[in-house]
Amino acid sequence: MTYSEPSKASLAAVRLLSRNCRERRRARGLTLERLSELSSIPLAVLTDIEAGHGNPQLDTILRLAEALGCLPHELFLQVTPRSE
Repeated sequence: MTYSEPSKASLAAVRLLSRNCRERRRARGLTLERLSELSSIPLAVLTDIEAGHGNPQLDTILRLAEALGCLPHELFLQVTPRSE
């Protein structure tokens, strides 16, 4: 493995961030455009995050969490659906 190849853990974290960002945004009834306004994150960056691309900087993750009303680490949690 070379330095430029992402690790399996990194890829898993990006997938969790992507899914959790999208689910939290939708749960709050926000469009990507509105989330961009609230977070001061460019729309193209948010689109990449939700698509599971890129490697967002810490500042981006902090602003995203604040705009979504959660703590930054919550964007990386694996949520298991409850069985009823």
